[in-house]
Amino acid sequence: MRVSGNTLTSAAALGIGVSARELRRLVRTGELVRVGHGAYVEGSALRSASPEQAHLLRARAILAAAPPGVALSHHSAALAWGLPLVGKPPAHVHLMRVGTGSRRATSRYTIHGRAPGASFTTRQSLPVVEPSYAWCGVARTLGLEQAVVAGDGALHQELMSLHRAAQAVQAASRAPGHGVAAAALTLVDGRSESAGESRCRLLLHHLGYDVELQVDIVARDARFVARVDFRLRGEMVLIEFDGLIKYGKPGERGDRAALVAEKQREDRLRALGYEVVRLTWADLAHPERVRRLIEDAHARAAHRSARFAK
Repeated sequence: MRVSGNTLTSAAALGIGVSARELRRLVRTGELVRVGHGAYVEGSALRSASPEQAHLLRARAILAAAPPGVALSHHSAALAWGLPLVGKPPAHVHLMRVGTGSRRATSRYTIHGRAPGASFTTRQSLPVVEPSYAWCGVARTLGLEQAVVAGDGALHQELMSLHRAAQAVQAASRAPGHGVAAAALTLVDGRSESAGESRCRLLLHHLGYDVELQVDIVARDARFVARVDFRLRGEMVLIEFDGLIKYGKPGERGDRAALVAEKQREDRLRALGYEVVRLTWADLAHPERVRRLIEDAHARAAHRSARFAK
């Protein structure tokens, strides 16, 4: 069965002559997947989609079957805006009323009342709440880490401003999760260039380190050497997040060249007296390992400074 846009509603099915009985058969065979009341997605499209694409397919079908005057919100809108999230997004779809109306919740989706001051537009041909209010919804429902990652992405892409984000947080001052959103507002920073960097920065904050972001390192003759992800403020310790580097199989020329170039870059930094700590996704799950790596680097830097001072 051909489904326009990979989604179908019960009303649209009846309009093309597909009965309720035939709909049930298509669901049993997996040709359609029921994602909400009267809302269906083509099974093959859903199974081949990324987690983010699958969520938006479900959202598109639910929107089509929902009463008029609603738009995507929370993480559903954040995904439509292309904001980063950590891991697989929740399957639950969030909507917000554009006009008046009360909250309504089912096992598959929630329709929230309109947030004071929110504006709406379209993204990927879907009605969505503006990025600042989508981000605030992420903070309130998915927690601090997701809020920092999504907020960094929104600021970096210039989709929201801190001023507008603060207005969204204030508008939700009586809503559950407001405290998390308020805390996240003090931590987001658009200078982080990836979800990994955002998570790394948040971990360093929790460990009590004061860091500078996206620091240009120059030689004594003012020659540019490198831009690094983090520097311990006032210290000769640099921290790099390696989430995007893949050296590949041994023997691959391009990967070997990347490894050599990175080693040469670190050699130039160490020649200036810096210690370099490289962190990966795996390290972020072990805060004490990260602390040990940083403290060891700090000790080496202090020892080197003392030796040169003699």
